[in-house]
Amino acid sequence: MWQADGHHSLSYRGPDRALLLFAEHYPLLEVEESALDQVKRAFPDTPDVIFYFSLDDALMKAFASDRVKPVLSRMGMKQDEMVTSAWITRSVRHVQKKIASKVIFESKASSAEEWFERNYPR
Repeated sequence: MWQADGHHSLSYRGPDRALLLFAEHYPLLEVEESALDQVKRAFPDTPDVIFYFSLDDALMKAFASDRVKPVLSRMGMKQDEMVTSAWITRSVRHVQKKIASKVIFESKASSAEEWFERNYPR
């Protein structure tokens, strides 16, 4: 059964496994990892966790999406094509750590765009 949490995630619990989908990454890695730890404690069978995000997401706009889009286009990738790579995962974590190094006091926000305006002005 699929369930939306009203924010940015969707979960599925089937007979064999649980799956948790996130629509975006949290800008701070420590907060994201804390939330994932809570999920792991809440589900005894530790669900698979998948992040779906876009180069148009606030986190990606803050870092390199304007440079990555043309490269992917030259490689022949379509806009709606999914990319899965350990390199992307490492890059997102690197960006999250870079953001964390510059955020002294986090101000909560109701959207990713607002979060960046309050916490990581460019």
